[in-house]
Amino acid sequence: MQELNTVQSCLVIGGCVLWQGLTASATQAQIIPDRTLPNPSRVTTTGNTTVITEGSRSGSNLFHSFRAFSVSNRGTASFNVAPEIENIFTRVTGSTRSDINGAIEVLQADGTVSPANLFLLNPNGILFRENASLNIGGSFLATTAGSFIFSNGTEFSAVNPRGNSLLTVSVPIGLQFGQNPGTITNRSLAILVDDAGNPVIDEAGDQLAGGLQVRTGEAIALVGGRINVEDGIITASSGQIDIGSVGESEFVSLTIADDWRLEYNAVQTFQDIQLVQFSILNTSGDRGGSIQIHGDRVSLTDESEVLSETLGNQNGENIFIQASQLVLDDLSLISSSTPGTGQGGNITIRVDQLIAQAGGGLSTATSAEGVGGNIDIVATEFIVLSGAIILQQDQLPLPSGFFSQAGFPDYRETGNGGNITISTPELRLEAGAQISASTFGTGNAGTVRIQAERVELSGVTRNPDGSVFLDDDGLPLPVGFLATQI
Repeated sequence: MQELNTVQSCLVIGGCVLWQGLTASATQAQIIPDRTLPNPSRVTTTGNTTVITEGSRSGSNLFHSFRAFSVSNRGTASFNVAPEIENIFTRVTGSTRSDINGAIEVLQADGTVSPANLFLLNPNGILFRENASLNIGGSFLATTAGSFIFSNGTEFSAVNPRGNSLLTVSVPIGLQFGQNPGTITNRSLAILVDDAGNPVIDEAGDQLAGGLQVRTGEAIALVGGRINVEDGIITASSGQIDIGSVGESEFVSLTIADDWRLEYNAVQTFQDIQLVQFSILNTSGDRGGSIQIHGDRVSLTDESEVLSETLGNQNGENIFIQASQLVLDDLSLISSSTPGTGQGGNITIRVDQLIAQAGGGLSTATSAEGVGGNIDIVATEFIVLSGAIILQQDQLPLPSGFFSQAGFPDYRETGNGGNITISTPELRLEAGAQISASTFGTGNAGTVRIQAERVELSGVTRNPDGSVFLDDDGLPLPVGFLATQI
């Protein structure tokens, strides 16, 4: 977790009062209902809080439609809903992006948090700034699609807004994208809270940052054009995180009946996803949650992380990434681990090209009784692992690569490590990069199995105790480099 550091400044003191006054006025104009629904949304603003009521209802679904929807710095957009509402669908029909720098909450009349799911659709783009936060009991989906599609063929569209057909709406089945879907950017560093809304404090007494966060076991999804996470965090403890970047006119199917599931089988064109500047996607909890990423070029840089840690006795869920190219750079890491008794989740990568450099990599580990997760990589063109980083002169270099570890030095953990399986036409390791399956406890290390037409090694240390298998026409050939089993 990143610690929350907030710095506020005003460079021109004489302009501060005027700026604050303008902001207060703008707040009242940032959430503007339109008149496209049979029962339009109603907005009431008091101070920095905007309460949203009414809207059109169909069964357990509630619909809101706005000409503009943004939340000012430390402001609050509060949806007030009946107890029987399960899903809230919100669209923006105007021409401006949603700029969120405060809280979005869903409350019942008695002030308790509603368990309803919240959907926010704005084709123009969505920006979550540093103070953006969620206070909802259900799952959350933000999208720059043009419309929600329902099982009876009804469309809730921001591009062609019509409201009369909503009386027949049933179950949502997907997101229909239009031309030039907008970008979704997350920079949220809002404080991490527990399910009761209390800030989470670390051992030093500091508050932690959780960013965009849903309650334990719930899902959060960002599905749009380009997706940028810039020094931002997304947290779904023991839940699900889904990040998808698609092109124009694409359709992404959606299932919300039990577990949320977004499927990209019909998508032909993807766009880019980037995590930069210490960004984090985190589903750690008693059961490590699932993380799914679909894009064209997916890149993690500047020590960014995708992580799922299983802390309890439930088995962890998996991390899945599909892209044309995956780049892990500058100590950025995709990690699944278990310091508990539950099995760690697997990491599955399906790409054309995979590049890990400057200490970037994939990692599974167990530090207790739980079995470590497996790493399964298919790269249809090539894999390049390059380099290692020395952070301090008296420390060992941190290599790029793929790692499965069981236990730690000076401890006697019993969990077995996960396996590493690689399939690619070309595998290159250079300048200190590693593929390693190791054990420091009483459990067994995993096995590394490589199926490749060509393997190139440059600056890689051989170790005759290694256990690596290169598949050649189905026959395992043991070789003495790339990995070590102790």
